[in-house]
Amino acid sequence: LGLVEAGEPLHDLGVAGPPRGGRRVALLSGSGGSAVIGADVFERSGLELPPFSTEVQQKISSYLPPIITGIRNPVDIGDPIPPAEKLAPILESIAGGEQIDTIVVGRMFLSVKGPSLVGGFPKSFEQGREGLREVPVMVKEKYGKPMVVVLSEETSDAGPVEMEFEADRRNLRDYYLGNGIPVYPTLNRAAKAIINVARYKERFHQRG
Repeated sequence: LGLVEAGEPLHDLGVAGPPRGGRRVALLSGSGGSAVIGADVFERSGLELPPFSTEVQQKISSYLPPIITGIRNPVDIGDPIPPAEKLAPILESIAGGEQIDTIVVGRMFLSVKGPSLVGGFPKSFEQGREGLREVPVMVKEKYGKPMVVVLSEETSDAGPVEMEFEADRRNLRDYYLGNGIPVYPTLNRAAKAIINVARYKERFHQRG
């Protein structure tokens, strides 16, 4: 179709049949800096980041510390390795709203193993995060909202730790792809795929 780069899982955003993706995107990030960068990338690509309703913002803020201000869209959860019990209700709050077509989860460690490999976190840090990787899948299946995950390649070194981290990242990528969630290494690649699906959807409805 010429919509995305070769090998990108276009069908996972709903193009097999009536396409489901649209231009309205919600971005959930582990840090404020990447949230701002991501918002700029998406908007320059032709995507929209509409502010959430007051009700959704209130729900999101109830799970975040008072100092966190990024709750309108994009969302800065202030934690690149969030516990599952924090990430799940925030994603559910967003997915339950009507003003968003696709949710993007970026710049987070969604693997329990990854942080201990590259961030020096102790093994005890894994407690309470065992179900973290399942959260995006659970929310997608529950609400039927297209979900995209950005898993950055954190290092280019080839030492034993880096190789183990890359193997863990690939396992996580394959898990999401196997559950119908597209995975991209950068926000730019994610934005390109989403806008191309949105344009295809617009042409699809024009023909209909």
